[in-house]
Amino acid sequence: MLSKILSTKHNMNYRRKGNQCRDARDWPGAVAAYTQHLVENNADQPIWVQLGHAWKEQGQLEEALKAYQGAVDLDIDDADANSHLADILLRLGRDEEALAAYQRLTGCGKRLFP
Repeated sequence: MLSKILSTKHNMNYRRKGNQCRDARDWPGAVAAYTQHLVENNADQPIWVQLGHAWKEQGQLEEALKAYQGAVDLDIDDADANSHLADILLRLGRDEEALAAYQRLTGCGKRLFP
């Protein structure tokens, strides 16, 4: 039990460190911290989005795509994740896939505005 508590606390430090790096625009630091956080907590959907942002800021669009896709895989109705995924797909010239992500956004509105 104590090891799980300590592990969770340690892992939250990676999340916090990632956020601090993001706020300081230290994109490589954010990628490293978020990646480490996701090793132990790969269901933290908002951090997949943040990881995508950090990769995108470095011009690493394929890596950003993987992160945003991870976020969408965890919550297909998340408007933010779908929006960023569609943007990256469009930048990569994957127009049909981008269109599908944009089309999912129309369904997301039901959840955002009940």
